[in-house]
Amino acid sequence: MRLETAPEQRMLEDSIRRLLADRHDPAARPAPGVFQPGLWTALAELGILGIGLAGDLGGSEGGCDEIAIVARSLGEAQVRAPFVETVVTCGGLIDRIGTDEQRGTLIPPLTAGKTVMALATGRIDAHASGDSTVRITGSARLVTAGGWADMFLLAAREADGATAIYLVARDAPGLSLSPVPTIDGCLSADLDFDLSLAAGHRLGTGDATGILARIADRAVAAQTAMISGAIDAMVEATLQHSRIREQFGRPIGAFQTVQHRVARMAVLAQEARAAAALAVMAERACPAFRTRAIASAVLRAAAVGDHVAREAVQLHGALGMTEALGIGGHLKAVFAFAQLHDLRGKRRALAAAMRDADIARAPLVQPPDPDDNGVGRTLALSPDEDRFRAGISDFLEESLDEETKRGARLTVGVFAEPSIAQPWHKTLFERGWIAPYLPADAGGTGWSPLQAYLFESEYARAGAPPLQLQGIRMLAPVLLRFGTAEQQSHHLPGIFSGKDIWCQGYSEPGAGSDLAALRTTAVRDGDHYVVNGSKIWTTQAQHANRMFALVRTASTGRRQDGISFLLIDMATPGITVRPIETIPGEHEVNEVFFDDVRVPVANRVGVENHGWTCAKFLLEHERGGSVVAPSLRGYLAGALECVDGDAFDDRIADIAAAIDAIEMLELLAIAQPEDGLEAGLSASARKLRMAEVRQQIGALACDALGPDALRWPLARPLHEQPASDPVAERRRAAVPIALNDLAYSIFAGSNEIQLSILARGIGMPDPR
Repeated sequence: MRLETAPEQRMLEDSIRRLLADRHDPAARPAPGVFQPGLWTALAELGILGIGLAGDLGGSEGGCDEIAIVARSLGEAQVRAPFVETVVTCGGLIDRIGTDEQRGTLIPPLTAGKTVMALATGRIDAHASGDSTVRITGSARLVTAGGWADMFLLAAREADGATAIYLVARDAPGLSLSPVPTIDGCLSADLDFDLSLAAGHRLGTGDATGILARIADRAVAAQTAMISGAIDAMVEATLQHSRIREQFGRPIGAFQTVQHRVARMAVLAQEARAAAALAVMAERACPAFRTRAIASAVLRAAAVGDHVAREAVQLHGALGMTEALGIGGHLKAVFAFAQLHDLRGKRRALAAAMRDADIARAPLVQPPDPDDNGVGRTLALSPDEDRFRAGISDFLEESLDEETKRGARLTVGVFAEPSIAQPWHKTLFERGWIAPYLPADAGGTGWSPLQAYLFESEYARAGAPPLQLQGIRMLAPVLLRFGTAEQQSHHLPGIFSGKDIWCQGYSEPGAGSDLAALRTTAVRDGDHYVVNGSKIWTTQAQHANRMFALVRTASTGRRQDGISFLLIDMATPGITVRPIETIPGEHEVNEVFFDDVRVPVANRVGVENHGWTCAKFLLEHERGGSVVAPSLRGYLAGALECVDGDAFDDRIADIAAAIDAIEMLELLAIAQPEDGLEAGLSASARKLRMAEVRQQIGALACDALGPDALRWPLARPLHEQPASDPVAERRRAAVPIALNDLAYSIFAGSNEIQLSILARGIGMPDPR
């Protein structure tokens, strides 16, 4: 798998951005339907109009990655010029199927900016005549950039059903052209044909249907990249506006409502960019995956674009309704993108693909490509990567028994019950796979980030249970960073083996998301702390034999000061665990009371009164310690077992597209972690989107059940009840699971907390 952006591609992006900054002023917009010929010439001089075309004929070569870079930059700068129509579509067709003579005649003036072309499709027929001419009849409506075109490529249907491409000049006798300005600033055209052409006007030979579809997919990928650029531009404009626009004596970005809305725009904008990357990389995949990926990318970009554009207008206030700032131009581009790409059809296609359980659960990674030439980004695994993936898959298939998979399927809470989880934990531990994110010398697998991702994907695909990994995913990294050698040697073996089950003592009745408000005290008494107070919402405390907890050891200075991080044996006298039954009907969380509980000072991790450092480090692992797309895929695949018919196609497709975009972000972050939020989701963004999408999946399953959603299973845990048909069991568990999903946007810092963190991260004004 190759997902890194090459240095040459970064240079290309820098070059075109500099050119656009020098030669293009978005504020000085031309009249509707008029593109800037001077800028077109400058793009040609830089070699931009030859991207993806043969170098021996004046092209700049390159592929989909380079095309997407150009398209994205044009969209960001709000340039409406016929780059996609002329270079990507028509240039691509000529380069792929034209004869040597046609290529030599047509490509050089195209790359030099002297010829503008457009592709016309529609009801166009080609009738062969006995005198070696072809009669073209029919019409094409709203031919994009047709009003600018000097020449047209006509996709005509021949008598045998094949598609032929014919080259026609704008002023050809028998071609009637009516210019049509469109909402996005393009000059399109309605065309009518009744003309005779010599055989030499046919582009190449043979049926062009297949290559036409491939070029169309490449064009859609470029247009998706262009829209992602427009989306980013709207986010940046809104961010800058929120910093300088003052209302009621302070920047509007200092108000929490505005902060949260802009932060959400920024997170979703990254999904649009990831969707565009998926469309670009799909070109190298098999046709079925390419079709699914293109549909997914268009749907996600359109949905994000609509949300971001509307928010940008709203947050700019009355100024957003004017043409002065350019927000309207981007909004119109997003609107045109959605109207041109048959979102309804793409939703149907994507939903149909998701009904195949294997496809629904499958990650975006692709099998190795035997024709891989090592050029361009690709989702195809290398042979070594695929062997690693297959080894994981084989082990899971051999080791997961039906009882364990049934327990996973009927798990309502965040973690499986110990009767299901612990035997499986032992199996993974004995295989050496219990800690995929830790280095080998710390007891982990030592896998690369991609290998850990492949493990997570196959794990979710196989239907393995969600383990109680608070010890491994949260505490172990804290001990490795802040713990003493004695603490590590004493606690890590029990964490990895599963002998010790840990619970997290963070939240309190008055300190949930406001964790610094905690009041549980730990007073030093010789070699012990005496702990008094309580914790709440403590997951699986009824099963745990140990707790890691935050306690207050001093009350001076900032609220974050005076907090320490303690390890507590749950068998210590003075600890009482009281169950809390939640709305899903489960006993998963608890209140824990401490009454003069004596904890050895040796159980403190890190420096006294500086436990906040440990706490923040742990929360990063809790919110983003692993990838989230695989589990969302598995959840959607299970929820689809509750859906009959096509009434929910739109929701299925939109959810699937969101998951695809999230997974692409995670893959890009694995490839280029130094890019941070630019390449992937931060821990807060990952946690936020996981909660939102998970709740959408749960709601889909409930709505699909109809009146059967009223049936409420009283006996718990569900996996301990008599077995029945797996689909019936899935349907019976759907509503309790969906109700439990409501907790995902609350625990580990509510969605509102995550949005505040993200707002600070993108530089919103200080709210104080």
